[in-house]
Amino acid sequence: MDPYAWPAQVLAVGDVDGDGDIDILAPQGAYPAFGPLPPHVFLNHGGRRFSVDTRVPFPRASIESHGGELFDADGDGDLDAVFWGDSRTRGRADRLFLNDGSGRFSDVTNTHLPVIVGFSRHVCVLDVDRDGDRDLLWLVWEGASPSVLAVNDGTGRFAVQQVLPVQWALHAVCGDLNGDGHVDAFVGCDGPPDKLLLNDGTGRLADMSHLLPGKQVPDKTEGAHCVDIDKDGDLDILIASQYQDRIGRRGPHLWINDGTGRFSDVSVWTLMNGNETPWYDVTTGDLDADGDLDIVGTNFDVSLQDLRGRVITGIQSHLYCGPVVARGSSLSVQMYAEPGLVVAPYVGAPMSPVWIYPFGAWGLDPGRMLQLPLAQIGSGGGLTLRYAVPTDPSLSGVAVRVQGALLGVVNQVPVIRTTDWNEVRVQ
Repeated sequence: MDPYAWPAQVLAVGDVDGDGDIDILAPQGAYPAFGPLPPHVFLNHGGRRFSVDTRVPFPRASIESHGGELFDADGDGDLDAVFWGDSRTRGRADRLFLNDGSGRFSDVTNTHLPVIVGFSRHVCVLDVDRDGDRDLLWLVWEGASPSVLAVNDGTGRFAVQQVLPVQWALHAVCGDLNGDGHVDAFVGCDGPPDKLLLNDGTGRLADMSHLLPGKQVPDKTEGAHCVDIDKDGDLDILIASQYQDRIGRRGPHLWINDGTGRFSDVSVWTLMNGNETPWYDVTTGDLDADGDLDIVGTNFDVSLQDLRGRVITGIQSHLYCGPVVARGSSLSVQMYAEPGLVVAPYVGAPMSPVWIYPFGAWGLDPGRMLQLPLAQIGSGGGLTLRYAVPTDPSLSGVAVRVQGALLGVVNQVPVIRTTDWNEVRVQ
């Protein structure tokens, strides 16, 4: 892809050409020498091989775009493309293209989109009125046009239904945030406080920002992610922040939902330390196959000369013990999980991990492992166990692994899953 690595801040993925695999859409920015550039589609050839679509799927479409998204705008079953960007000086960067089903796109911007004059920083696709088609939450950071909610007539034609009560908007995430079955929105802003917009049931978004804990002013919410990180059935919010808040934190914030759309900031005691750098975006995934969600963030601050990504490991199904233990001493094992779950700890010989779907990964050799006494997670979500290490000289230098199995019921749902494992060397 190197010859086509032109500026693209947001990639979109989906089956563009209808062949059953996942393609990549790269919106393009601009080079000073060339001006705006056309978007590129990287077609998937079955797995990990991609090539640029040489059919020129976006003819004569040179756009200085900040990002793009793939979604079915006109209800014909294929993925169409929407782009957003800076429309203040170089013409319309906000564009809508309809797909003919084979990956060729037609520009219908002038007839299907309202005119946006400004720098659009994000567009969130949602079904705000529950009529089965996709609507657009259009965020304007700066310019003559406000941020708006544009509803779809079912054919891909969008009309402004509501001017949003937000200023300097940067990013939005959508989902049912108060458990009433309607799609709501959280909007991150550049300076003004972030906004919580709850659906009134008719497809209009009401400002209910008093339900947010409030970070600070000024701040800059560059990215956000909705996910049920505490597994209680509602959507929580992770925030990627650029500036320091009133107590000096910057980076990720975690706001936990009580189920009704009221959020509490638990960043101080859940996100641990080492997250002092500004974050540009954030998402989650179970990276270590231990059954809980881990957090992934990206940096965006050249002045710090530190552009590494960040990973914060979840410890809801976590086990930890030190890397070295002496013969004749005790091995301290810390466990973290939902209160009330029973832990079955094991110690044994390491092996290549085996994924046991859907329970997690297992890293101990079943033929050379020993079960330790069962224990129960306390009300604080953790416990510490200690085991005596024999003085046997033959154990010197031996490496073993410690891992646990979690059993019980959480929110009336049976739980059977593994913890992660730790490797220990005996001295």
